[in-house]
Amino acid sequence: MIDLLVPIERLLDGDWAVAALRLAFIGLIYLFLFTAMRATVRELHLAARMMPAGDGDAPPLALEVEDGASASFLPGELVPLLPRTVIGRGAGADVVVDDPHVSVRHAEVRFERGQWWLRDLGSRNGTILNGEPVRAVVGVRAGDVLQCGRVRFRLVTSFSVPSGIASA
Repeated sequence: MIDLLVPIERLLDGDWAVAALRLAFIGLIYLFLFTAMRATVRELHLAARMMPAGDGDAPPLALEVEDGASASFLPGELVPLLPRTVIGRGAGADVVVDDPHVSVRHAEVRFERGQWWLRDLGSRNGTILNGEPVRAVVGVRAGDVLQCGRVRFRLVTSFSVPSGIASA
């Protein structure tokens, strides 16, 4: 039995044994990292399949009237936004503003690519966002102030009230 131990001791004495152990250890680390990455990718694919396609539902946003000017809006009134809302003076607009300084199709607020966007539709008097004229499509969020003509709105989050609560 002693004869068998001597060749094993000689094998372990060499530098190649230490190098082999180091390589084995590095190989185990790479195997662990590969297994962890594969599990992570599998979980991400599962989560992606469970997510809704497209932009999903637009988060509820509304226009709160700050200054109705000569229009029929009262201060504090809430006007809910659709995923695509056209603001204008014409009957085809989603939010009809009866102010003579508002164009027939003045501005559009749209939910796209996971965000709300504002665009001036070539209005005569322009659209103002937070005191600055809108010259391109710009992202908007709750708290921003939008002005069409002399009517000023603040974008606010809105929540639908269930019919049972509203009637109580």
